[in-house]
This record gives sequence, C-alpha cells and structure tokens, in this order.
Amino acid sequence: MPSTNRYPLEIVDYVCDPRTGLARRLKWLPTLAEIAEACDQRADYAKSIAHLRQIAKQKRATIADPIASDSAKAAAQNWLDNCKTLKQIGE
Repeated sequence: MPSTNRYPLEIVDYVCDPRTGLARRLKWLPTLAEIAEACDQRADYAKSIAHLRQIAKQKRATIADPIASDSAKAAAQNWLDNCKTLKQIGE
C-alpha cells in the first residue's frame, strides 16, 4: 500500500487539493495506485523545476562573472530568455 508520508507535504497537498489535484480530474474517488502515481508525477515535476532553478542560478552567475567571456554571457542570457518554464513559475 502506498504511503503519502514519503512525499513532502506540499506534494500531498497539491495532489489532494480539489482545486489542483486528483479530485479535479477524476469522476470517482482515486485508488491508492492513482494517488501514488499522482504524487510521483508531482515529485518528478518538482525535481525538474528545482533542477531548472539551479541551472538558472548558474547562468545568472555566468552573466555576473567579470571574467566570463562575452560569448558565454550571451549564451547564458539566451538560455534564460528562452526558458519559458522559468517564466511560468515566476523565476
């Protein structure tokens, strides 16, 4: 049986919230397998966002680095400009 205590509280809250979680998209009460799958998916999403934030931090550091080449700064800025996901999450 899946246990929600292996997930951070914000993931369980998201999955169980009727505005954002399973209740919003399912017609019937979710099974334990559906709850575990939704928590896994949300955890994977959170991990991806954390990874993108780390990359963005590195790109900003490159831009601020006085000894970084102009091409490295331009590439870092281009990545930031094109990263729609970061814009969507308010980064």
